[in-house]
Amino acid sequence: MGRSPLCDTLAVLLPTPHETALLRACLHTGEPGREAWGAWCERVGDAKAAFKEDRAGIKRLLPLLSTALQANGAVVDSAVLSYLRAAYVTEELRGATYRRVCASVLSTLTAHGIPVLALKGVALTEQLYGSWALRHSHDIDLLLRDEDCEHVARLLLPLGFVTVPAHRRSGALRLIHSSGLPLELHTRLFRLPFYRPPLEEMWGRSHTRVLAGVPSRILSPADNLFHVCGQASCCRGRESLQWACDAWYLLLRHPNLDWDVLLDASSRSRFALPLSVLLAYLARELQAPIPAFVIERLDACASRADAIERQVALLGARSAPRGTFRSLLRHSADWLTRAEIVKWMLLPSPQYLRSTGQLLTWWSLPGSYLMRPLRYLARRSKHRVRRGMS
Repeated sequence: MGRSPLCDTLAVLLPTPHETALLRACLHTGEPGREAWGAWCERVGDAKAAFKEDRAGIKRLLPLLSTALQANGAVVDSAVLSYLRAAYVTEELRGATYRRVCASVLSTLTAHGIPVLALKGVALTEQLYGSWALRHSHDIDLLLRDEDCEHVARLLLPLGFVTVPAHRRSGALRLIHSSGLPLELHTRLFRLPFYRPPLEEMWGRSHTRVLAGVPSRILSPADNLFHVCGQASCCRGRESLQWACDAWYLLLRHPNLDWDVLLDASSRSRFALPLSVLLAYLARELQAPIPAFVIERLDACASRADAIERQVALLGARSAPRGTFRSLLRHSADWLTRAEIVKWMLLPSPQYLRSTGQLLTWWSLPGSYLMRPLRYLARRSKHRVRRGMS
């Protein structure tokens, strides 16, 4: 059984060719890393200008890039080198604040005996990158049981946090530290409620690691890779490259990763379609050590995705920097897929609307269909205004 035709459409989730070259420069060692840096510089022309004009999250990678170029002995223009060093120092200072706040949060929750799983930057930076300066983390992400969320928010107030009013979205409660650092208390792993991984089993597979000097629980390597890719399937613009680095280092640091755990979580979460696209990219473009049988099994599962799974995958792709309606159509391989996308945009199934939280009551279904093209036109107008101002 071949790949799902929708895999070509979901390529909007992936880094562009020149972004891929930059990722290789950050991740590959020796001559491959040097060649990737040269290829990226040739593509963008003026490297420093490309950094300053960044809209895809390149700046988040500059400390990692700086370290890789130095280790690989790459030839770097003096002005670019100074810019990279300044970015490293800036992230190093920010990382010190991030680590200090993380330590206070994690030690407080540990002292009160509250079960918590550290996610994303909190969990991955020290374990994978070895330095808080090498991975930019925009906020602190923690996974809690639903009944503990409000209690934890109150416990953190004396540490300098304030809650963001009426900001319980995407299964998360958001707080802001006095330093300006956001913290999100999650009760589910993914922004899209349709994806429901076996959370209790993931809690059971979690293990203890020292994070910011505090013994804390994190997801198993397989579950962490699953989470990283799940976030990437519906990520916003500035996270569009960070996921690839996180996934790369997870695979590098855990060569004996339990692939059966990841495949089982993917199947039970109905997440095989986007996951097949993301892992295939890592294996093909970044030479990540992913066994061929994993890609094959994911492709087979993705080809059997039902209508709701395909529509939810499209919803995630719409969040990507290149996930415009036109881009989705342009990346589609055939007219049947394009017709499916048009139908999804205008008349998605009621089951899909309910499963993604877009339809709360059945009686509001006609109004929901009526508003979809109006919302699309409003987004297009807003996008044009922004482009005109930039």
